[in-house]
Amino acid sequence: MSGEELRAREGEGARADGRRASEEGLAGSAAASVPGGGAWRLAYVTDLELPHPLDAAGRDACLRRLSALFLDDACARRGGLGRVTRAVNATGEPFAVKALVLPDDGPGDPARRAEIVRRAFDEEYESQRRLVGLEGFPQLYGRGMVDGKPVIIMEWVEGETLEHAARALAVDDDGRLSPLTAARLGRDLFELLVRMDQKAGGLAHRDLSPANVMVRTRELPLADQAEAGAFDLRIVDFGSSALAQRRETSLTEGFGAPRGATPDYAPPEMLTDDVPQAPHARVSPAVDVYAAASVVYGLACGRPPFDLGAEGEVRSPYRCKTEDAPAPLRTAHDAAPDLAAVLRREPEVAAAAASASDEGLLRAALASADARLGAVILPCLVVDQAARPSAVTVRDGLAALCRDYADLVRRALGGGTPDLAPAGGAPCDGGGVRPPRIPRAR
Repeated sequence: MSGEELRAREGEGARADGRRASEEGLAGSAAASVPGGGAWRLAYVTDLELPHPLDAAGRDACLRRLSALFLDDACARRGGLGRVTRAVNATGEPFAVKALVLPDDGPGDPARRAEIVRRAFDEEYESQRRLVGLEGFPQLYGRGMVDGKPVIIMEWVEGETLEHAARALAVDDDGRLSPLTAARLGRDLFELLVRMDQKAGGLAHRDLSPANVMVRTRELPLADQAEAGAFDLRIVDFGSSALAQRRETSLTEGFGAPRGATPDYAPPEMLTDDVPQAPHARVSPAVDVYAAASVVYGLACGRPPFDLGAEGEVRSPYRCKTEDAPAPLRTAHDAAPDLAAVLRREPEVAAAAASASDEGLLRAALASADARLGAVILPCLVVDQAARPSAVTVRDGLAALCRDYADLVRRALGGGTPDLAPAGGAPCDGGGVRPPRIPRAR
């Protein structure tokens, strides 16, 4: 897709979707106005706890920044265990404030249910505290109380969800992205999983989906990131996270079922409570490998790997994912009745295919390159956790594909046979491959 087309789509989406927050929040009490106009609510944060100890001067500075916040209810949305609201302090510094929302109904005693949810909210804070300072995750500023309700104060991520960004990046009417763009997004997403494991070994997010990954656009618009071939991603909403060395989380224990997982992207172990090994399996980082691969599959194919809502389907999502294989990868190149129309939206691939002498040869060359994407992500979608590749292996495989994609197409058009790396891909450049840095906006 040309930069002009993408920027036009991006502008329409931004007006429709607004600026989405990275996480959730609540509001305080009295109505107020802040510089710049608009109705905001003033919230006083009490019992403020910072994620790490500071000296007296540092703590006083944080108290001044965070104790009184103006909340914009127009930007509030529900997510995970709470509700997110955009906030600013007296100097205009933006934050995301996530407030706990207690369930109105559910099994068991209401007081016990409320206590379970509060404990889960505390676990979410602790999970984010383990990632403080790590690039690719919203910064954590602290937690406290607003009007007697627990809140977590975080970085407000300016940008849009991957779910929304994918619509702007699509190269066909069914929502498929260029396989090369899908691979680049996947590379950058798996890079975040690698960082998370290195910083907080054993931490699993457990609800990766296009709605819980954001493309930050504060420094570079989406269209420019797509042209640069690298994306500024943020993983958000750790309300379902867990550590591998812990037992199943309190909310799951209390309600007797896994929580938080989005069925279209979650692995089977997150979709059942009837398998004895499930509680242990649900706290493995392999859960995120499956979910992230499902996200990449959806970007390339315009749909998740399993059709859980198929007409006439009566089986549970767990049974569908354990009894069936994922649908074959069908990319925009495979599905296009008019291949030229698709290539007009992916100029980088079109340039690599410029020597094609006929459409049949071109389709075969693109199919040979696209097959490598399936070779990297489909092994992640197996039922057996132990058989799934690591996040490092998948990241390196996708990085190799991103680097070699144009050459694979050119070699296939020249009559050669592309060298497909093993399913996980071979490490490049002497080891782990990191995505190129995104240039700052001028």
